[in-house]
Amino acid sequence: MPRDFARWNVSASTDDDWRALPYPAQWLYKTLWDHPRLSYCGVVDWRPGRLAAAAAGLDADSVRTLAACLEARLFIVIDEDTEECLVRSWARFDGLMRQPRMAVSFTKAYAAVDSATIRGVLVHEANKIRTREPHLAGWNNPAVAEVLERPVIDPRSRTLPEDPFGTGFGPVSVPFGPSATSPLGLVSVAPTPTPSPTPTPSPSVRPDGIRTESDGEEHDDETPSRRKPERPLPKSWAPNAAHYKLALEKRTDIDEQVVAFRNHAEANDRRMRDWDATFRTWLNKSKPTATQKATSSVWDAAPTRGQP
Repeated sequence: MPRDFARWNVSASTDDDWRALPYPAQWLYKTLWDHPRLSYCGVVDWRPGRLAAAAAGLDADSVRTLAACLEARLFIVIDEDTEECLVRSWARFDGLMRQPRMAVSFTKAYAAVDSATIRGVLVHEANKIRTREPHLAGWNNPAVAEVLERPVIDPRSRTLPEDPFGTGFGPVSVPFGPSATSPLGLVSVAPTPTPSPTPTPSPSVRPDGIRTESDGEEHDDETPSRRKPERPLPKSWAPNAAHYKLALEKRTDIDEQVVAFRNHAEANDRRMRDWDATFRTWLNKSKPTATQKATSSVWDAAPTRGQP
């Protein structure tokens, strides 16, 4: 259902992450934000050519370049396969969960999303909103509660494109858009291809009964190991929906607990087989947070801030 208007948070003008964006990238973000076909969960069709038609002097490659900047800085999530784009902060700033009817619109829009990646990020964002604003009326809706239990994907755990403005923004020699006279000079960025899975090497069996893998390790066929190996806490690890629910029940700030948990694991060189279960135990032992943590960034977009 098309929208008649879009809510824009004026505090963005003072946010450091927003102000650090090149102004063409800000234009693309606002264009996505107030797009008439943006759904009630902040998802819009990803059609660079159509977006380029919204302003003179643009082409599809230029839009992809600007999008690479926004995605690298976690403002948006793009799925090239399903041609969908998520504006991460839209659901939070549009205040959907404040109104039960709008919360239902959110769940219907979520159901219409084809991208599994975007679905997972939406659940991640919704759980963050619930942790910070548990009093909102929308959480009482059974359909919303069901969405919150779906698989979670932390956008920081994804393979992000290279930021074309990673070293700053200024005039360069490559022209921006189809006009060679433009002084902006953005370098076109092709869509990031999905990496192919690494094939598992097939084992060979020697006459003496020892199985040899391609990496040179030897294993006894009669006593295969069935236990998961112990490993350090992965950099890409993030709490799942069950963790957010438990943190809400324990009245503890999950952001603070994640930081403390990771610091403890790294400082003590902890190695575990199941880090999700370990964090669940950590939360069960945690104490309620005295005051609710305030949002450290209006957009919650900068990966350097360490926010989930």
